[in-house]
Amino acid sequence: IEANDIYSHTVLCEPQLGRRGLYPTMMKGDSGLSARTMTDILTFSDGDRDLLWIADHIAQSVLVCDKTAKKLLDHGLLALRE
Repeated sequence: IEANDIYSHTVLCEPQLGRRGLYPTMMKGDSGLSARTMTDILTFSDGDRDLLWIADHIAQSVLVCDKTAKKLLDHGLLALRE
């Protein structure tokens, strides 16, 4: 519940994750799932849906989504809704 924030994306088009060092250069382990989680969070972060809804909708742990959202927030791709 503490991680249940509402985010909105800050870019209008698809962001360049590779340029920001967020997209894996080599697929290993769960790197494909990590990239998919990032794009899913960016897709559903519209300023109305909370992180718990997003995690449930993409069938991912809310803790994983929180960690991913914080990473996207640090790179300026998401903004925290007040």
